[in-house]
Amino acid sequence: MSLVAKLAIAALAVTTSVVALGYTAAAECEGSVRYLSENNDPYRVLEGKQREIYEGNTELLDRDPYLREQLASKEGIQTFEDVVRVLAQMDLVDDEFGRQLVQFLRCEPLPTRFESPLSFMLLKNSLESLTAARTKLYPNSQLPLFGSMPTGTIDAQATVFEGAEDPIIILDRNIYQFTGKFSKTISATIPIGSDGGKVSLSYDKEDMRRRLHDNPWIVSDFSQAMLFLVTSGAPNNAHETLLDADHNRMHARLVNGLDTFIVGHELGHIVLGHARSSTHELHMAGDDRDRPIEVVDHSQEDELAADQVGLRLLVTSQAATGDPGDLLDAAIAAAGSDLFFKLLDLADQYRLKIGKPTFSDKAHPPAASRSENLDRYLQSPEMAGIGLNKFPDFRLLTRNALEVLVEESTPSLDKAFADYRAAKH
Repeated sequence: MSLVAKLAIAALAVTTSVVALGYTAAAECEGSVRYLSENNDPYRVLEGKQREIYEGNTELLDRDPYLREQLASKEGIQTFEDVVRVLAQMDLVDDEFGRQLVQFLRCEPLPTRFESPLSFMLLKNSLESLTAARTKLYPNSQLPLFGSMPTGTIDAQATVFEGAEDPIIILDRNIYQFTGKFSKTISATIPIGSDGGKVSLSYDKEDMRRRLHDNPWIVSDFSQAMLFLVTSGAPNNAHETLLDADHNRMHARLVNGLDTFIVGHELGHIVLGHARSSTHELHMAGDDRDRPIEVVDHSQEDELAADQVGLRLLVTSQAATGDPGDLLDAAIAAAGSDLFFKLLDLADQYRLKIGKPTFSDKAHPPAASRSENLDRYLQSPEMAGIGLNKFPDFRLLTRNALEVLVEESTPSLDKAFADYRAAKH
């Protein structure tokens, strides 16, 4: 297929929410917020570490009234009304979503008092979508616990706390800022049209460039998100991109691929037996500080192997039924896993320019090498049999969009990074 051709695909199904919320009768569930840390040793350890970090780094609480409320009393938030009230202060919850959130929490205990209900639902959604694939492909693997740890950057770990048996997947909530903001700007760059009841996507870079010139806010939002990512470790304060319905449907599938691959990669470490107890001072690329956090020093070979398992779990979970709609979701999700490393590679290049440590370290291969590893793995017999070849390669679509975005944002980013270097010196 020519790069200048229009790609017509079946209309993308409407996605009403990134999170699939189940509705269980309220009578079957609890009447107040429950915390697993009250009866589970690994979660009790996690909550203690979370409390220690938040109490010792008050700047993490500046924009988070939910955490401030939790720290205000020993018991923390106990009622559903308090959950919705506090999150409403963050402009994250409208009335309808508030009701959905309450119903979710009636039936789903939070791991600890310092888990954001919103990020918890995203993480749980990603893990649940991988469960059937994990059981099918790796039936003897352990089912992990999961939670978050404030590290100050886009970080994820699979580990085993000292004295515990169950592995735990720990992510920083910044990951969802990273995946969400960049998925939106990439999706917004893609020209989307309609042709005979089908959605048409243009792979042509000049079509993308014209769209950016007609919508300069896309370049501005991308540049701001990249600037915050490179200089502070996460794009938390970047402007929130708003999308029309067509681009939001593309974003929903792309961000699902990003989020689910990250969780799948950590699950890959558990499947492969890499998770084990280890504690040392962890140097976080985002905030340039050392913190005592339990992490595992994987080898680069371990990381590449976990990437492959993560991609296999992601694609298998999305293509569960083998019908065209699921295969389409799987093909776009695979582009999300590729986009993750393309963005990290770009951020690493920028960080070197301003004299900061990269997101890749001695244990993590360069992001470009990890992307190439997954390119090769997609051609392997176990991946080829899934059926993604029935669709054009969406990795090429997102790569083109990123390339054009970078070209258009380079002048403003070069100036911003020069100003940053000058201010530091």
